[in-house]
Amino acid sequence: MEQLTPFRVTLPASLPASDRETLIASLQTVATVQIAEKKDPTIDAIFAVVKQAGDAADAIINIVTLAGMIYGWARALHKRGIIPDVTLFRPDQPELNLSRVQSTQEIEAWLRHMTR
Repeated sequence: MEQLTPFRVTLPASLPASDRETLIASLQTVATVQIAEKKDPTIDAIFAVVKQAGDAADAIINIVTLAGMIYGWARALHKRGIIPDVTLFRPDQPELNLSRVQSTQEIEAWLRHMTR
């Protein structure tokens, strides 16, 4: 079984609390989530790893589900006029800023690189 690599989500502290909580709740449905201690007053960080209860197919289903939820969340912010300056980060992989994402597939491709 492949190991799923954790990733970090950084959110501006200016993001409305309700939007932050919505994202966290969505992440928790398919990922183990830990809120990082606040070291920078302007940024909140969340660490997550996609849950994998079974085989690789289970992880892929969770990745696809997570990508759809993240994209839907970012699109909902866009529709309300909020630019989601939220970044997905993992060492040895380019960051993915949700303000520039054009599709669920783009997020899914980024998340799929989280296996070793």
